[in-house]
Amino acid sequence: MNSGKVLATPAARRLARERGIELKSIRGTGQLGSITVRDVEQFAGSRRVTPLAQKMAAYYGIDIDALPAAGKIGKEHIVAHLQQGAGAGGKQAGTTMAMSNMRRVIADRMQASLQQSAQFTLSAELDTTRFLAYLQDAKQVFALRDIKLSFTDLLIKIVARALARHPKLNASLAGNEIIYHKDINIGLAVALEDGLIVPVIRGADQMSLQEIAVTAKALIAKARSGQLLPDDYTGGTFTISNLGMYAVDHFTPIINLPESAILGVSRTVKKPVVIGDKIEIRDMTGFSLTVDHRIIDGAVGAEFMGTLQEMLNNPLQALL
Repeated sequence: MNSGKVLATPAARRLARERGIELKSIRGTGQLGSITVRDVEQFAGSRRVTPLAQKMAAYYGIDIDALPAAGKIGKEHIVAHLQQGAGAGGKQAGTTMAMSNMRRVIADRMQASLQQSAQFTLSAELDTTRFLAYLQDAKQVFALRDIKLSFTDLLIKIVARALARHPKLNASLAGNEIIYHKDINIGLAVALEDGLIVPVIRGADQMSLQEIAVTAKALIAKARSGQLLPDDYTGGTFTISNLGMYAVDHFTPIINLPESAILGVSRTVKKPVVIGDKIEIRDMTGFSLTVDHRIIDGAVGAEFMGTLQEMLNNPLQALL
C-alpha cells in the first residue's frame, strides 16, 4: 500500500536536498519507480527560467539552482524565496527569529556598500518654510485633478534640478573610470514589512511635478504589493531616503551602490531663527547627504547642499 512517501535512493535524496529540489516533482526511472541520482540531475538540467526571473535573481544575488520550484521558474518563485525565512509569530521579545531571504540580501548589500566605498555624511538643518507653503498651495491645485501631492514628490523634483547643476553627484565609479550619467534617475527608498526596496523614477529632471507624483505613487504601491519589475528598481543614479514622518533629527544614510550619493531627510521642526536682525519662527528640516569620497569631495557635497537650500527657499523658481 502506498503511504505517499516518495521512493528515492539515499544518494538521490541527498542531491535533491542540496539543490533544493522537491522529490515529488521528479519522475523516477529506477526499480519500482524510485528516483535515482540520474533522475535528479536530468530534472535539474531541464528547469527553465523566465528572463524576468533571471533578472530578479541576478539583482538579489539568488542562486537559481537553490530554488525548490519544479519545471519553469518565474517571478513568483523569486518573490516567494525572498519572503521565506521569517516566521510570522517569532517577533516577541526574548525570542530568536531567522532572517528572511530579503533581509539577508539587504544585509549583504549594506555591508558591501560600506566596504566598497569611502562614505562620509554632510548634515544640515535647512529652512523649508517657503517650500512647505508652496507645497500646501500646490496640494490644493493637484487635489482638483484627483492627484495627491506629497512632500517627497516636490522634493524629488527639486533634487533632480539641483543634480543637473551638480552632475558630480549623479555619477558612479566603474573600476578606474567615473561615469557621469546623462539621465537623472531618482531612487526612492520604500520601507517594506521585512526590509526595503528602492524603485526608480527615471528622468526625474525632465518630468513635470504631476508626472512625478503619479509615477511615485504607482511605484510605491507596486513595491508594497510585490509587483515591481527589475526595470522599476534598477538604473538609479541618486537616492532619497525620507524618515521625516519619524522623530528623527539626523541620520547617516548608506549609499545604494553603484550610486555615489544618497540624501537622507529627517523631520521638520519649528525653531526660532535669526533672519537679518530679527528672530523668526521657521520650519527647519534635517538633511543628511552621504557621498562616496573616492569621487566626490566635501566641497562638492557642501555646494550641492547650498543649492538645495536656495531652491527650497524659491521652489516656484526652481521648478520653472
